[in-house]
Amino acid sequence: MEKLQQYTHVFRQLDKNGDGKLSAPELQICIGKVGGELTLEEAEIAAAMMDSDGDGLLSMEDLIKVVEDANEEEKANDLKMAFKITVDDCKGDDVVMKN
Repeated sequence: MEKLQQYTHVFRQLDKNGDGKLSAPELQICIGKVGGELTLEEAEIAAAMMDSDGDGLLSMEDLIKVVEDANEEEKANDLKMAFKITVDDCKGDDVVMKN
């Protein structure tokens, strides 16, 4: 799977309402799934800091920029966390994933 497809797959898993943007509550849930904690206020602040168009929501491009700007260790950790979220979300579903 190429990098853009991986980003798209992960983003769709995080975008629970399917609107093409990550809201602060969706970000909060995402962080919780990887063992972290964010209050709604902290998630709103984080989203505002990463948001490129000022709407308070994160686009896939915003997410890619954050990941691409991270150092290599952070990238590896982010990928592991994203994979964990994707796998956890798919548990119990009849899902076939292609390489």
